[in-house]
Amino acid sequence: DKIGLPFDMASLTWSQLQGLPVTTGDPATYQKIVEHGLDYPVPKVEPRAKQGTTELYKPRASGQRSMTMRIIDTLFNGFGDEGGRNVALTRFVGLLFNKWVDCDLETAYELTKIANSVTVEPLPIEELDRTFSSIARAEYRKRG
Repeated sequence: DKIGLPFDMASLTWSQLQGLPVTTGDPATYQKIVEHGLDYPVPKVEPRAKQGTTELYKPRASGQRSMTMRIIDTLFNGFGDEGGRNVALTRFVGLLFNKWVDCDLETAYELTKIANSVTVEPLPIEELDRTFSSIARAEYRKRG
């Protein structure tokens, strides 16, 4: 009772391996006992017939990107060079309000600001707000 907690007296017994005598001699003369057990029976299984694969994935036509990739591309690269930024902004906002993406107004505005911030020559915030508001109003009118 050295630490105030109960313990098993058997834990004071030395490990049996620690008590084995150490011999120094020729290992070739040591007695070796090898027990070969029975082989474990492994059941034979018939290989399964190959199933035909149904092709669910259809690659897109060359040059056509998914909506997700178009959004990610705009978020990484911005709205492009001067001259096409408003058109790119309009497409991007329209894409965010698409029925398949269905982005809410606040998230769409934040994503638009992020895309504008990575544009080489970003649009002025007033122009961005004006274009965004115009597209948002038009999209909400379409939805009814």
